[in-house]
Amino acid sequence: GTGNAGSLSITTESLKIADFSSISSTASKTGNAGSIEITANNILLNNYSEIETFTRFIPDKGKQIGNTAGTGGDLVLDVKTLTITGNSGMELGTWGQGDSGSATIRSDEVILEGSYINGDVYGGGAVDENFQENWQSVTGVGPFISFETKNMSLSGASSIDLTSTGAGDAGMLSIETDFLELTGESKISSKATKTGDGGAVFIDAEKVLLNDGSEIETLTEYIMPPEQGQEGILAGRGGALFLNAKELTISDGSGMELGTSGTGNSGAAMISSDKVTLTGWSYINGDVKPSEVDDFESYNDKWRLVTGNGPDIVFESKEIIINEWSNIDIKTETAGNAGFLSIETDSLALRGISNISSSSS
Repeated sequence: GTGNAGSLSITTESLKIADFSSISSTASKTGNAGSIEITANNILLNNYSEIETFTRFIPDKGKQIGNTAGTGGDLVLDVKTLTITGNSGMELGTWGQGDSGSATIRSDEVILEGSYINGDVYGGGAVDENFQENWQSVTGVGPFISFETKNMSLSGASSIDLTSTGAGDAGMLSIETDFLELTGESKISSKATKTGDGGAVFIDAEKVLLNDGSEIETLTEYIMPPEQGQEGILAGRGGALFLNAKELTISDGSGMELGTSGTGNSGAAMISSDKVTLTGWSYINGDVKPSEVDDFESYNDKWRLVTGNGPDIVFESKEIIINEWSNIDIKTETAGNAGFLSIETDSLALRGISNISSSSS
């Protein structure tokens, strides 16, 4: 309806949300969702359970004037240990024209095991009154998600995701921690797949470890149809990455994907660390690559469709070691230009068939 939802406050020693259960505050029409505030020693989400603060209203085209969509609720967690496991997670984004709320998570330890935190702009499921795909109507902005924690780990293909598949821009992610570890093909992701921009990712840590096929990605991949380009509409830009750490280690096939496979330009990447180590087939790629979108499978020269430019990547470090078939790469295989790579360091070592490269092919 048009009324605003009430706020929810929980104070407890221990909170367990399990077995398809949820705590939610959502906005389905023009009323705003309420806030959720939880203070606890321990919070556990397990077995397909969720905390939700999303908004999803899209007025019919003829009724949009005076029908402003409700905003998503704010989430505040103050907890000593937050554990999310068993395909559980948080849905904090927008499915409509209302903006998302913010999420602030303050915790000594954050553990994600086979779980997710999504702050997406969901255009993929939007349809109009004739049940036609209508991602353009999803104009809400994604959430600002902030973590303040001592230790944070993602394992078992866990993810923190800020993706826009609509016209609204993704939000932002800020992580302040002593130790951040991604392992087991886990991912921190910011993507732009339509006209909304990808979200910026800020990481400030003592130590960052990417291991066992894990990734940080800030990609854009929408190919603008000619009719949209003529209307002055632009493809979404990739989100920027700002990473500040005393030590950054990327190993065992892990890495960063920072480029574009569409007509949108990549976001910039600023990496500041006393010591950067890439080892064991690891990578930092700022590539401009042909699209893998199914819509263009019949197009012979798909590379010509990708006109977005690659990212500017800046390293500031005392020591950089690139070891065991690892690489830092900026290349283009399309009509878009490769980006710019700047490395400022006291010591740079490449060993074991590793490379730094820039190429056009």
